[in-house]
Amino acid sequence: MVAPPAAAAALIRAALLVCGGLAAGPALAGNDRSYHMGAEAATTAAAGLAVTDAGEAAWYNPAGLGGLTQTRLSVNASAFTLRIRGSSDFVRTSLGDGARDAPGVANQFTSVPTAVVIARGAPRRVGWGLALLSPQGGRLVLRSTLEDTAQPQDWDPAAYRQSLQVFAEDQTYYAGAGVGWQATDDLKIGGCVFFVYQRRLASFSFQATLDGVRAGQPTTLFASYAQDGVRNVLGLNFAVSLQWQFVPDWWIGLVVRTMSFGIAQWGEITSSGATNFLGDAQDARVIADGARAAGVEWGFQPFEPMRFSLSVGVRRPRFWVGLEGEAVLGQTEAPLSPARNAMWNLALGGRAQAAEKVWIGAGLFTDQNGSTEQGLFADRLSYYGVTFGPELRTPLAMRDRDEPLVFSTTLGVRYALGFGSYGQIAFRPFEPGQLSARERTLFMHELQVILGTSVSF
Repeated sequence: MVAPPAAAAALIRAALLVCGGLAAGPALAGNDRSYHMGAEAATTAAAGLAVTDAGEAAWYNPAGLGGLTQTRLSVNASAFTLRIRGSSDFVRTSLGDGARDAPGVANQFTSVPTAVVIARGAPRRVGWGLALLSPQGGRLVLRSTLEDTAQPQDWDPAAYRQSLQVFAEDQTYYAGAGVGWQATDDLKIGGCVFFVYQRRLASFSFQATLDGVRAGQPTTLFASYAQDGVRNVLGLNFAVSLQWQFVPDWWIGLVVRTMSFGIAQWGEITSSGATNFLGDAQDARVIADGARAAGVEWGFQPFEPMRFSLSVGVRRPRFWVGLEGEAVLGQTEAPLSPARNAMWNLALGGRAQAAEKVWIGAGLFTDQNGSTEQGLFADRLSYYGVTFGPELRTPLAMRDRDEPLVFSTTLGVRYALGFGSYGQIAFRPFEPGQLSARERTLFMHELQVILGTSVSF
């Protein structure tokens, strides 16, 4: 017999490793700052924590709501995202006479409503805001095939066919409220509380067939594996913040955000697999497995790390400029999240009035990846990019009001270049136990177009 039955079982283990990576990994959906939530943040790289008083301050810096005198309704801010990535070797298979690299394409196009916000002033220089936000999201569709009719050294004839199909979708939503209070002309303080909902959906299938004759013995090796799963997590996140004008026109912003705590998780995973190994006409073996798991778990588990943001900015009637630094604490592996290293991010941006009704925003940003995860398809890409876009303001005079209604439309463009490592499948069907994830360098281009509309009155 040419190839041991353990080689067939190796195919199943390979498929399990792939599914394990999908269950834990981010599915190439971007990092924590994949979307700038709100129209103002989208064009300025969210660098205005020290000076912002826009509706999205309910999340970014709730102290900015203090002293608010108008009601601001952001009807929608949608991000249309294109992520472009490809690789010549998503799967590398060793057949004894060399490696076969299977290329793959995993481009993504998604549309995400990043922010729906209402903010309003209240007596005693208090302002409040309600927000529904989506800071993370993405969809991965990966297809990889290989049809190899090359003849290994001692095979006659030979063929190797392989197919990999992956679909994964990640989404995070925040829903909550922020409150700000202008304690003095130079000091604002605030806080917010948000419910967090994460949804993770993955579907995977892998097939491989190996036919031929080796050393006079017929050999057939067939494997098929499939898995579908969904996981949901519900949690809470809190933050406290301030804005302080330490000299005229110059402000400092500070935001301390707690780790997110999971309250409950639920989901379902179904899997099935089969392998048929035939060493000769008298020897046939079948390995098949299937599993299904579902349920709800309650608890109080951290699943997003603690963050500190410090920013400085200058604000004047016709422009503002801000610089923000963010520190993200590391965390050990937990039931709801993998281990992460401590990391930092920077953002520099601002807005200026270019004409009576037109404001222009621009910014630079980083979006680091602190994941320590390793394995198949594990994504550790960091992003560096720019934002730019105009805002058109249209005032509408009202008979019974001193101040007009102001309708605003914002069009923002965000480009980021991501680079880092990912886990490639290394599959050796005739070397049991020699399954691994090979670290490979990957580049990704990410382009977003953000459209936002709002009204102030």
